Amino acid sequence: MKTKTVTYSRTINLGNYNSAKLEVTLELEDAEKAEDAVENLRNFVKRELSKELDKDDGKQRLFD
Repeated sequence: MKTKTVTYSRTINLGNYNSAKLEVTLELEDAEKAEDAVENLRNFVKRELSKELDKDDGKQRLFD
């Protein structure tokens, strides 16, 4: 069976009963490997959430 889409989601605690979640789904090209796509999605989500955390009190340390 061939994988057609991959999804990566990450939720982080911002404290004070708040959280941030980002979920991304990618449709794979014919030659694209699911493992590579997941790694790319993981990096993308981490980068985008880091931008938001930088705006919100510099809590980027959650990714360390």
